[in-house]
Amino acid sequence: WHLQLSLGAWAADGLLAIFFFLVGLELKREFVAGDLRNIRTAIVPIAAAAGGVLVPALIYTAIVRGDADLVHGWAIPTATDIAFAVAVLAIIGSRLPSALRIFLLTLAVVDDLMAIGIIAIFYTDEISWLQLGLSVLTIVIYGFIAQRYRQFFGRKPFAAWVILLPIGVVAWTFMHASGIHATIAGVLLGFTIPVLHRK
Repeated sequence: WHLQLSLGAWAADGLLAIFFFLVGLELKREFVAGDLRNIRTAIVPIAAAAGGVLVPALIYTAIVRGDADLVHGWAIPTATDIAFAVAVLAIIGSRLPSALRIFLLTLAVVDDLMAIGIIAIFYTDEISWLQLGLSVLTIVIYGFIAQRYRQFFGRKPFAAWVILLPIGVVAWTFMHASGIHATIAGVLLGFTIPVLHRK
């Protein structure tokens, strides 16, 4: 299972997955019932994030193009420190307009997800497709249960800790064992949680 990790690795792969789960929840709410439900609004921060990945990689490659060893590090400047960005938003978020706060949050999260995707595709030595498939299957089951019994979980929030949490841990474990950064599991699990529209 590749779970004999150092404390730093547990923080990076475990706690960061929880962090991404919470961010995924907020983004899901914004995409379904918030400021980003309009595709014309959502496309702007997504396009900005794509530019934030592409432009630094091109600049880095242009600077070190003569060094064959350094050119392989082109993915390093693509990632945003999302934890730092969200911490700043938490401190000054109440002073910002809601639309601007959501724009910056979406920009940071999508940028980081693209960077994680690049690492998974270009920098992972070997991907275990069986483990990845099991993780995706577990996430689908998690999402089905969360959607199908959302009223039950709404009435009894503690049930989510007993039922959904263990399934989420299994999905995270399979994703980690697959060789892909386990924070992807956190985001996907967050996106499966239903958004309840309150009148």
